This record gives sequence, structure tokens and C-alpha cells, in this order.
Amino acid sequence: MAVQAAALAIEKKMAAQKEAWDADVLLLTQELQAAKGMIVANAEGAKSKAVELKAIIDKWDTTVKELEKVPEKPVKKGKK
Repeated sequence: MAVQAAALAIEKKMAAQKEAWDADVLLLTQELQAAKGMIVANAEGAKSKAVELKAIIDKWDTTVKELEKVPEKPVKKGKK
């Protein structure tokens, strides 16, 4: 039951992030296409695009790790 509750909490957090993720997916796709086209003509520009993309990926990596954390509930002591 506790696992199910934790999964539901994570699902709610993920739903709240969905819109931002969708926007970043679109941005990543566009930036990857731009970097792909720049590789031959402007390698330095492609490298700078890669740095920008890494920043976005790192941001969401951190977000996902935060979502994975399940708060531990303190152990309740029974009445004696």
C-alpha cells in the first residue's frame, strides 16, 4: 500500500512537470537538428549548441532524481 501511495505521489508530480518537459523536448529536437546542420559548416557553433543542450538535460536529470525520492515516514511508536 505504501509503495502504491508513493507511486501515486510521483505520478502527480510528473503530471505537473509534463508541460515543461514537452516544451523542452521540442526545444531539444530543434536544437539537435540545428547542431547537426552546423557540424560541418561551423563546428564551434555546434559545440556551443551541445553545451546548451547539456544544461537542459542536466536540469531534467536533477528534476527526475528529485521525483524519485520517496519521503520516509517516521516510525510510529505504539501505545503501551
